[in-house]
Amino acid sequence: MIMKTMKIGDLTNKIGSGVTPRGGEKVYQLEGTSLIRSQNVYDYQFVKNGLVFIGEDVAARMKGVEIYRNDVLINITGDSIGRCCIVPDDAIPARVNQHVCILRADRSRLNPRYLMYYLNEPMNKNQLLNQAHGGTRKALTKGILESFEINVPPLSIQERIVEILGSLDEKIELNRRMNETFEQMAMALYKHWFVDFAPFEEFMDNDLPIGWRWGTLNEISYVHKVQVDPSELDETCPYIGLEHMPKGNVTLEEWENSNKVTSHKFMFGKGDILFGKLRPYFKKVGVAPIDGVCSTDILVLKPLKNEYFGMLFGQVIQDAFIDYCTSTSGGTKMPRCDWKEMAKYNVPIPPDSIRNEFNQKTAAFVDQIVANIHENRALIETRNYLLPRLLSGEIEVRAAEEQVEEVLAGG
Repeated sequence: MIMKTMKIGDLTNKIGSGVTPRGGEKVYQLEGTSLIRSQNVYDYQFVKNGLVFIGEDVAARMKGVEIYRNDVLINITGDSIGRCCIVPDDAIPARVNQHVCILRADRSRLNPRYLMYYLNEPMNKNQLLNQAHGGTRKALTKGILESFEINVPPLSIQERIVEILGSLDEKIELNRRMNETFEQMAMALYKHWFVDFAPFEEFMDNDLPIGWRWGTLNEISYVHKVQVDPSELDETCPYIGLEHMPKGNVTLEEWENSNKVTSHKFMFGKGDILFGKLRPYFKKVGVAPIDGVCSTDILVLKPLKNEYFGMLFGQVIQDAFIDYCTSTSGGTKMPRCDWKEMAKYNVPIPPDSIRNEFNQKTAAFVDQIVANIHENRALIETRNYLLPRLLSGEIEVRAAEEQVEEVLAGG
């Protein structure tokens, strides 16, 4: 494959960071023009959680950092430096703040998604970050990005590479959206049955359906606190820390091997509910898709009986429960909730027949979420295997197309 080595600055029409609107958070609105910040930019994906908006006047003053369709975004400062993605169409109109840089490809010579994949390839990312300025707080300047050299094949080959990798990313994104839907359905189902009591017609004086009673969370669940010494762990044992748990999303798709673990951790099993107790307002809650160990800042919740799982899961992902945990947390800068207070939370407890029926419905949602997580892990592994080989020409485009077709057909 014929490759040319060229500077990004020679292949783009714009390289420039954003600005912070005057007034800071005070100018944020519930809707309007998107203001993209570093927390929205991840490797390969744009995350809408935490996306804020600004009004027409502010957006007009930030016209110089307007986002166009297919612009590549890269974080240029902070812990997330180097994370890179394409802005999705439904986030436009948009502006970026000073921690994010816009890379606008010259479409006659450079496919923007090829650029995004190139900058996310681990060796290329390391090369770029090695040039970052600063001590403890690294920064990528416009000059560094302009002069960074990339290998580019003809545009037609770029487009085929993008199509191959993009087909994997489209399936990954589809699975993520499906999991968001399953989570919303589980939340809505719990509210329908256990908050609004909508399926039931006859009620007692305490406003509960006949046969129900009020109880507390510790009547249906407990915290599993089994610590393990890192020296006892197989280095391939999965480890989940708070940094692996997404905010406001039950899909626990990330974990790493425990070979870097140096302190005692809690053990958990597949199907256990993991609840981040540090700053509970971040709502880091999810169902473990594998057996492993986790940070001691994560509570491992188990139902007292299998049929209580649906009630427990439905309860702990409700915003009202998260608010309760936040209000009962201890500490100011880094508040933590604890099981003693969580256990007191009032929950309506139905008869066995209703409990079992609800559990089956909720378990079906959770099973699908876990299945999608494992499929995405396989898709990501395939993409990460193909990415450097396609960019270097080590693997033929046609061979990669056949491999991806097999993977997607198997999914």
